[in-house]
Amino acid sequence: MAELIHRLFGYWYTPRGVSYLVHRLGWSPQVPAHRAVERDERPLPGGGRISGHG
Repeated sequence: MAELIHRLFGYWYTPRGVSYLVHRLGWSPQVPAHRAVERDERPLPGGGRISGHG
């Protein structure tokens, strides 16, 4: 994320600085701790998979 900030705005931040900035913006680096119970792991017709990343 520090590299992205540098590319977009020309400022360098330490990892702690990025963390501070992210928290000030109200964002969180949280990652789900477990998979949803309702998750359907069956393969899709045609071998495709559904991804949450457009």
